[in-house]
Amino acid sequence: RSLKIGLDLRTSLDNNYQPGAIAGSFSFQRDLTGNPQSPSDTGFGIATFLSGAVSAGSLNYGIAKAGGFRYYAGFVQDDFKINPRLTLNLGLRYERIGAPTERFHRYSNFDPAAVNTLTGQPGAVKFADKDFGNTIYPTGNNFAPRVGFAYDVTGGNKLIVRGGYGIFYYQPSGTFILGPYMGFSTSSSYTAFNSEPAFQLGSGIPFVNPPLGAAGGDGTFLGSSPDFQETNRKTPYAQQWNFGIQYALPKQTVIEVSYAGNHGVHQPANGYDFNQLDPTYLSLGLALDNPVANPFASLGIFGKTISTSQALKPYPAYVSINTLASGYGNSNYHSILMRFEKRWSNGLSYLVSFTGAKMIGDMARRNSSWLSGGFDSSCGQNAKFDRRSCRSIEPLDVSRRLVASFVYELPFGQEKPLLNHGVAAAILGGWQVNGIFEAHTGTPLIIRGANNRAADRPDYLHSAKLDSSQRNEYRWFDTDAFAQPALFTYGNAPKTLPDVRGPGYQSFDAALIRNIHLFERANLQLRGDAFNAFNHTNLGLPDTNFLSGTFGRITSAGDARIMQLSMRFVW
Repeated sequence: RSLKIGLDLRTSLDNNYQPGAIAGSFSFQRDLTGNPQSPSDTGFGIATFLSGAVSAGSLNYGIAKAGGFRYYAGFVQDDFKINPRLTLNLGLRYERIGAPTERFHRYSNFDPAAVNTLTGQPGAVKFADKDFGNTIYPTGNNFAPRVGFAYDVTGGNKLIVRGGYGIFYYQPSGTFILGPYMGFSTSSSYTAFNSEPAFQLGSGIPFVNPPLGAAGGDGTFLGSSPDFQETNRKTPYAQQWNFGIQYALPKQTVIEVSYAGNHGVHQPANGYDFNQLDPTYLSLGLALDNPVANPFASLGIFGKTISTSQALKPYPAYVSINTLASGYGNSNYHSILMRFEKRWSNGLSYLVSFTGAKMIGDMARRNSSWLSGGFDSSCGQNAKFDRRSCRSIEPLDVSRRLVASFVYELPFGQEKPLLNHGVAAAILGGWQVNGIFEAHTGTPLIIRGANNRAADRPDYLHSAKLDSSQRNEYRWFDTDAFAQPALFTYGNAPKTLPDVRGPGYQSFDAALIRNIHLFERANLQLRGDAFNAFNHTNLGLPDTNFLSGTFGRITSAGDARIMQLSMRFVW
């Protein structure tokens, strides 16, 4: 029996200052030194600069962020040896992620329920320590149980069965946990008018719009696009489970077959527009463009009239409302792993592994909590009202992956079975060959693009999958399978295509190494590497923009063979 107890205490600080052009960004166009009667072919930008006449410019007033949070965790784990062949692992972890705060109380957040004192309607940007405390959302107590077992079936460590289950909470970082700072940074703009410069550089900038912060009150971001961080969010977590069988073969070789699953809950997903127009109004069609009197004209936003579509939005005094890292993401991952390994003996080791997997979810991201890298793919159209449309095969899903690697020391030289003395041992000894081969299927394609005043996905008429004899870099999929949706409707193409993937990947990397013993603990290593040694062409992703002239074509490829020589002195 082995009992382990531990604590994990952290303080995470986000001290960040990225103000942009704090000294200003200015342009000097030729029209200010040209002939007003012939502006197209007279004037010179350098002459405008030398005269100090500024055509346009901007000056940022940034903020030095000072946010942070505390993380508290403790665990207890006990290993029970039930009998010589069965071991049981039991554990419990407690985690509490402290609500993030800002040192100078500069968090702000859009409050959809608060009545705006200026518009008289719901929706206003509110400020920490003025309208709410110093935190945007509360945190809870998170308990994560763990259980596992290992069973020696034969009693001789030949056949082992293992399994386990656990809950793992999200390790917080970035925008998912830290709050927005609306109202605490500004950008002042300057523009020339009627052939008169915005200002003379020698006289300095004419004005600076300092941020009002909490003093801006309910007028903050009116007529613009504030950020919204949900105040009822829960800590993301994943349930993980696995089961595997391992069998030891002669000559230091092992074969293993295992299954692993993962269910993500409350995962950080791509945001959406909280101010999205209710789809029931799309039936109005072009009437959505009709102007109506602007009830906010006295506040100096939008002008005398606004469109009917703007007036029908849930919060008509704002253009859009950006949700930050929405916590609505859910996912399911299942995989089967087969592994064949020869452990190091007689100068040789190798490992061959195959993974078959499938991941489905509505996170709409290429960088989930257990798959990193790549780019994000937002859910897009109607994400607020139809979360179901966000669910599909996840963008980074790789359905099959094969990896094979080996390390082989040539059997020549001192203390080797062949040519172990004399000149031959000195020349042929110390050589080693390494290699790794990887092949995997492509990722699901993300088709976007529509020009119908509502959708960002086209209609999917039939499967776009082409037979391998028809598919090439000029036509990777059947582009005729897609069509423009009717005006003011949403396209029915899924978030990712279920039956068409991008090109797969193949690569073999090899290395030839010579280790030369010089004296005592000093060694010289000569190495030659070849990446993508067989110069296999790995095509890039096809153009998936339905509105593009190269829709369905592949116009890029991965690296060709790369070779390098290196020398290393080790002592």
